[in-house]
Amino acid sequence: MHYLQDTDEQDALTEKFWPDEFKQTIRNEVQNALTKKMKPKSLSCFYSRHYADKYKDLKHFTDEVNNKIVISAENGADDGFAIVYNAFLTESRLPEQRHYTQNYWPQVLTRPVKNRIRKEIIKSYEKDESFIYAYFDGYVEDHKNFMHFLDDVAGLIISGIEKGIDDRLEVLYKSFIIGRPLGIIRRNPKRLKTT
Repeated sequence: MHYLQDTDEQDALTEKFWPDEFKQTIRNEVQNALTKKMKPKSLSCFYSRHYADKYKDLKHFTDEVNNKIVISAENGADDGFAIVYNAFLTESRLPEQRHYTQNYWPQVLTRPVKNRIRKEIIKSYEKDESFIYAYFDGYVEDHKNFMHFLDDVAGLIISGIEKGIDDRLEVLYKSFIIGRPLGIIRRNPKRLKTT
């Protein structure tokens, strides 16, 4: 048997991750909007009918529901980023921005909330060498300038956030109707930079 040196720790030190500081803004903005719009009273009939024996009180139940929506917003941002990154890898144009209708109450992504998230996304990537390279390599002709390019990228990520929230609300509402467990959701791991 050959001896192979364990280099896991050294490898971990050299790993680089995509910036995701904007996720804290997503977390804060979506949580604040949910706290204002989705009060415990609005979920009380579902709680008393199906979940009173599973959660210690209505506030705990509401907090759990809100937390699942917040995590889905963050994961939706990752899905939006994956669309952007796939365009980079295939050297294709950025896709058209999709504006989701936010079918389910509560609509937490108001224009001011989207604008604050958009600013943080742009701030996270405006100095990223991979994004600068991608812009000059394949997107100069499609965008007025680098900031316009980043604005389009931010729009795609925000579309992912909208879709993530709406998809989670759909799952939650279906669960509420028949008293099904709310389901497990986990935050996606940090995205490893491979370029």
